Amino acid sequence: MMDNTKLLNKRDILRVVIEATTPIAVGSGEKDVETDARVVRDVNGLPYIPATSLAGILRHAMGKAGAQCDLWGFQSADDGRGSRLMFTNANLVRHDGTVVDGLPDIDLKDDEFLGRYLNLPIRQHVRIGHSGAAERHGKFDQEVVYAGSRFCFELEVAHGGEAASQVDEIVAALQCPTLRIGGSVYSGLGEFQVVSLKRAALDLCDTGALARYLDKSSSLDNAAWWSEPNIAQQTPIDDEKWQRYDISLQPVDFFMMGSGVGDDEADLTPVTEHRVEWGSGSGLFVENQVLIPATSVKGALAHRVAFHHNRLAEKFADKLGKDESIEDFVGNMNKAVRALFGYELAGTSRPGRVMLSDVILKPVDATVFNHVRIDRFTGGAMEGALFQEKVSAGQQEFTLTLLVEKSAFAVTYVKDALEAAIRDLITGMLPLGGAVNRGHGVFTGQCEQLNSNQQ
Repeated sequence: MMDNTKLLNKRDILRVVIEATTPIAVGSGEKDVETDARVVRDVNGLPYIPATSLAGILRHAMGKAGAQCDLWGFQSADDGRGSRLMFTNANLVRHDGTVVDGLPDIDLKDDEFLGRYLNLPIRQHVRIGHSGAAERHGKFDQEVVYAGSRFCFELEVAHGGEAASQVDEIVAALQCPTLRIGGSVYSGLGEFQVVSLKRAALDLCDTGALARYLDKSSSLDNAAWWSEPNIAQQTPIDDEKWQRYDISLQPVDFFMMGSGVGDDEADLTPVTEHRVEWGSGSGLFVENQVLIPATSVKGALAHRVAFHHNRLAEKFADKLGKDESIEDFVGNMNKAVRALFGYELAGTSRPGRVMLSDVILKPVDATVFNHVRIDRFTGGAMEGALFQEKVSAGQQEFTLTLLVEKSAFAVTYVKDALEAAIRDLITGMLPLGGAVNRGHGVFTGQCEQLNSNQQ
C-alpha cells in the first residue's frame, strides 16, 4: 500500500482566464428542435466549461508526464489515492471582467452582454463525398459559443513541497497552442488563449499564509483576493511532434461560404457570426464578421490530398487491380486521408492528426449576383431556376495555420500529398467554399514552410 498520510501543507492555486479565439462547443449530449447538439449550460442558462472537461483535456495534454504525475491519483485493486488537483468549473466572464458565479441579481434578458448568450449561434455542417453529393448521415448542426468569449476557473494543487516542478508542467500544458476545449477540435473549434494566469504558492504551516488561505472565498468572482502578477506566456509548440504550416491567403475576387439561408436581398447569403472583442479590459460584441469555417478548408484539403496520394501511389481508375475498386481509394478509405484526418469505419475510429482553426474576418463588401437558367426550347426562364446569391468581395489577407502531427508522415506519400494540396491552395488551383464551378472561391498566397522544404 502507498502511504497516503504524507503531510500536504503546500497549496499552489491557479486562477486562469481564457479567451476563445475560435467558437467553442462543449456538448451537453442533448438536442432540441433547433439543433442536434446543444452546449452545456449552467443554472442561469449561460454556457460554461465543466471541471471534468478541464481535467480531462489537461491530463491528456500532459501525456506521459500526466500519467506518471502522482497528483492525479490512481486506483489499482485495493490500492489507490484520490487526486490532489481540485478544479472549479470555468464560468463566463462579463463585459467588465467580473465573473458570473451564482444567481445574478438582474434578469439576463435585460443584460445587453450576457443576454446574447441565451441564444447562441448554430453551425450547419454537411459532409461531401467524392461524388460531390452529401454523404448519408453527413448533415447535422451544432450550437457553439461565440469566439472571443472569456471564461475563468481556478485550480488548486495540494502537495508536500515535492510537486513544484509538476505544477510548472501543468502551467505550461495549460498554455500550449495545441490544447483545445470541447468538441470538433479537429474541425476548427475549441481554440483558446490564456489571457491571465496567476499563481499563489502558500505554505499552510505559515500562520500568515494559512490565514490568507482561510480567507479565500470559493466564489470565482474574488479577484480582489489575488495580489500575484499575471504570468501568462504561451508555451512553444513541440517541433519534434508537430509540423506547422502558416498559409497566407488572399481572395482573387469573390468567395462564398454559404449560410444556408437567405435575406431580403438574396436567396443565398454568406455565413457570418458575431464575436466578442476586448479593448482596455472591456468586452464588446461586434456583429456580422465574415466566417471562413475550418471545415470548408478541411473538406477541400482532404479531397485534394486523396487525389495527390493516389497520383503518387499510381492508383488510377483505369489501372486498378482485379480486386480493387475506386471506393478503396477515396474518402475515409484513402490511406492519406485516414492518416491525416482520422476515420470511423466498421466500429473502429481514430481522431485526426491535423489541427486547423476557423478564420473570422472583419466585414467585407458583398455583391449580389442574379442567376437564371434558360429553357433551350422556349427561350424563357425555367421554373425554380431564377435566384440571387450574395457573395463576399474583397482583398482582405488572412493566415490559415495547420498543425500536423509528424507521426502521420510515417505513411508513404502522406507528407508529399499534403504539401501538394497546399500548393494547389496557394496557387488558386484549389478553390474554397461554394459556387466554385462559377469561378468563386479562388485564393492565392504563400506558405514559407513549403518554400523552405523545397530548398
